[in-house]
Formats: sequence, structure tokens, C-alpha cells
Amino acid sequence: MHVVGLITEYNPFHNGHAWHLHEAKRLSAADFVLCVMSGSFVQRGEPAVLDKWTRAQMAIAAGADVVLELPVAFVLRSAGTFARGAVQVLAATGVITHLCFGSESGQLQPLQEVADLLDEGWWEKDVGELIRQGHSFPKARYLAMKQPEALATPNNILGVEYLRAIKKMNLGWEVFTIPRRQAHYHDEELPAATERETIASATAVRKAWQEKGTAPLAYLPVPTWPYLQEAVEQGRGPVFMDRLWPFLCWQLRQDGAESRLLATVDGERALVNRIFNAVTVAGSWQELVQLTKTKAYTWTRIQRVLCQFLLNFTREEANNWDETGPAYLRLLAYSQRGRQLLKQIKKAGSLPLVTRTTPWRYHRQMRLDSLATDLHSLLWPQPLPRPGLDWRRWPTGPTGS
Repeated sequence: MHVVGLITEYNPFHNGHAWHLHEAKRLSAADFVLCVMSGSFVQRGEPAVLDKWTRAQMAIAAGADVVLELPVAFVLRSAGTFARGAVQVLAATGVITHLCFGSESGQLQPLQEVADLLDEGWWEKDVGELIRQGHSFPKARYLAMKQPEALATPNNILGVEYLRAIKKMNLGWEVFTIPRRQAHYHDEELPAATERETIASATAVRKAWQEKGTAPLAYLPVPTWPYLQEAVEQGRGPVFMDRLWPFLCWQLRQDGAESRLLATVDGERALVNRIFNAVTVAGSWQELVQLTKTKAYTWTRIQRVLCQFLLNFTREEANNWDETGPAYLRLLAYSQRGRQLLKQIKKAGSLPLVTRTTPWRYHRQMRLDSLATDLHSLLWPQPLPRPGLDWRRWPTGPTGS
């Protein structure tokens, strides 16, 4: 039995994701597609545009068989920790035979060479000086290793980190990468839609959705439309960054806010000082980040720190979980064929497969997921005031139950 694993965010699921999913299945000759997906927040430090169950349903409708959640403790982290956590989740299922990821390069060998160089560590002595010169940590690493700057792009960086995690865990998976088709990760404008090509980046899809007030359905697979439309009709989306601004302002005005911000996973004194200086004049989330941003403090790092702060996600917790890894396999959705795969995971998996979350409500890693979902649900167009949605929602099966 061949099972290809995909590490995803689907924010939202679009035609480029569908192409990647089907190419991964075709090239691996896989019997099943298993996705691990970020939940209520995404790695760049933003609330997901739609709730995690809707996004998981969209993936199933487009051809995935099982969608598991990557705990937010590994989502709101650097590329290395995000990648390691996702690989650990896939490995813990006990069923993965292949891993496929999208990249800007579309070539595995250059990424593997960079992964090997990173593990050698000889370049580390130069990174500090490059950061002091104003370069971000990711860019400084590539400059120190004298690697092409083109490799320091978001999906290439993640690909390198997947390869490092796989090597460290000594996993015998067959790994391959396919190039991103047409759209680049940060493209903000929708390309012209034609009968043959309707692929845009998730960034462009979200931007068009926010500006025009309706989702650009031409760039999303037709089978996913009903799930997106149902979420919108029920007031569960879309969610955009600006809705977080009042929550952040209120929290930053509380006693002890500075010490809490310092205690977050990525909080440090210079960054915290910049945030508190910026918040006195900023009029929006975007303006705050822009005023705080430097070459050393990237947009995504600042956003992650702010989201960690809102969730009270501390460095101490992160350090503990970096040692132990994800604690469970949280099931979000599955197909009819996915039932067979779930049976295999129950037999072969090294972590508990969680379908009923109530017994986990006192587990801190799961409680952090629940808190992230509660915050996300307060950002909906029709906010959900009742807490504990994570304890009430079951995975979505093939009948929509």
C-alpha cells in the first residue's frame, strides 16, 4: 500500500493545490493521499481565512483521503519547527511511504544539498555578523553558506526543512518535489483566468476576496465550492487580519503585557520594544507590523510573535514540545476510502488518533488548539461567543456528518 503525505495549509484550497495533490498521487502511484494541515492559524502568523473543518472538507472534495491537524504549537513557529512537527505527525501515522512537496525550484537535488550543508553547521559563525548587518535569519543562513538567494524562497526553505527532518528521523520515505505551477507564493494579483489555466496563489485569492467581497471561485476547484459557500452563508468566513486588531490593542494595554510578550516563543527585548513603540501610533494591524519591521525582524516573524502573545503561547511550553513533539493525531476529515486508511493508522500509528476531543480537554497542547479555534471563531463575520468549539466538533466523514 502506497500512501503519499502532503504538508499543507490550504488557505484556502485552490486550483494550484488540486494540481499538486493529483500530481503527487500520480507520480507516487499512491493508493491514498494523507494531508497534515495547519488549523485555525497558519505559519505566516495569520488566522486562516476559513475554519479548519471547512478547509479540510474542501481538500477531501478535491481528492484527499484523510486530513489531520498540525497542532498550533508547531504552526506558529519558524519554518524548521513547522516542518519538523508536520513530518513527525506524518511519521506517527505509521502508513506514509512517500512525501511530496511543492517548491519554487522543482528540483530535489539542490534542496538536498542545502539541507546537508545546514546540518554540517560550519556556516553558523558568519550568521550572527550577517544578522547584525540587517539580514533576516533565513537570508543570513543562505548568504553564509554562499548558496543562491533564489533558494531562500518560502517553499524552498520549507522543502529543505522537510528533508532535514526526514534525515534526522531516518525515515525511509521516497521524497519528491514538483514545481509550483504558474503562481508564486507571494503573488498578490490574480492572473487572467482562461479556459485552460486558472491558477493563482493563495495570497492573491485572499486579497481578491477581501477587496471584492466575494471569493474568486474561478480559481478554486468546483467540488470545493459548496463547502466554501456554506461557510460564508453561515457567517464562518472569510476571516482577515484586520479583525485581530481590537483584540491585540486590548491585550497590549493590560498590566503585564510586556512581560507576557517577552515570554512568548519568539519574543526578545529589542523586538518587544519596537512593538510597544509602534502600537502607540499604529492605526491597524498592518501598520503596526510595518512600523515594527526591519531586515532582521521579518513581517511573518512579527505576526507570529503577536499571535503567540494573543494565545499566551510561551517559550517554556515550546521548548518542552520541541523535545516531545506532537502529542496526538487530530482527525479533521476523511473520505469513504479514507476509512480503510484510518483502520491502518489505528493499527500502525505511534500516537493516539483523536476523533473525540473531550478526553483531551486538560492536555495543554490540545487546549492551545482549542484556544486558537475560540479566537478564530470570534473573528468570523458572525462571531461565535460560545467557547469550546473544538470540544464539540467531530471529524467530517463522507456523508458530511
